[in-house]
Amino acid sequence: MKKLIILTLLLSTGCATTSFLGIQDPSYSQFKPRKILVFSLERNLLYKTITEDSFAGKLLECGVESQKSVNIFLPTRNYSEKEIKSEIENKGFDSILTFSKNKEETKDIFYPMTTTTSGHIDKSGRFSSTSQNVSGHSVISITEGDLQLIEIKSLNKVWVGSFSTVGKNHASYNTIVNSISSKALNDMIRKGIIPQRMKELKYF
Repeated sequence: MKKLIILTLLLSTGCATTSFLGIQDPSYSQFKPRKILVFSLERNLLYKTITEDSFAGKLLECGVESQKSVNIFLPTRNYSEKEIKSEIENKGFDSILTFSKNKEETKDIFYPMTTTTSGHIDKSGRFSSTSQNVSGHSVISITEGDLQLIEIKSLNKVWVGSFSTVGKNHASYNTIVNSISSKALNDMIRKGIIPQRMKELKYF
């Protein structure tokens, strides 16, 4: 019975695990962004907003000022290249953090049937046992993509990163992107791009 409960909990709890690789341009080892524009290339407005919320929130936790592109460039309007450049300059951004995905897929995982047996001894000393067959099914999602931190003045890449995230048991997009943003910002912290924290950012 205990095994059955544990298996049920595992199958009903959504979580995400991210593998991440980040590389910093050595020419920008002294560059410390003061104000970052967080720009998700998501076409879906809901996913775009969730993504930018996650990164902007974690940057704020690190003491780095940032703003979401959805609040600067309204989705209801069209902007010319000149207007975009002007808006970025007027807002005082010194860098842009871009987020893009290049792969999304889901897979069904079926667990083989196992048998669990439990026993019980009653007051008269008689032993009885029960057996139960247990099988399981889970859905995983795979999300892969890239991040770039670009200095606005030169338009050069200060730092780039690639991620591969596995979401388990119907993990929400919010869960997946929080895993990605935590890994990405921890990488930038370790490389000294953004301020060091006493503890690494935690993914919930």
